[in-house]
Amino acid sequence: MNRTALRAHGATGRTEEFDLGLWITKIRALVSAWGTARFHRSRVLAAITAASPAHAKPA
Repeated sequence: MNRTALRAHGATGRTEEFDLGLWITKIRALVSAWGTARFHRSRVLAAITAASPAHAKPA
């Protein structure tokens, strides 16, 4: 999503005067601290499939 925003706004998205620059900086810091979107999607998928009775093995 941030790539699309940068493409739409060009170099303006990299400046500190524009909110997009602030959000890009925050995103980069949070990804390194909390993990990537791919990591979190896999965690959610694992939790959903483990809790789903449709995927439970028959006894």
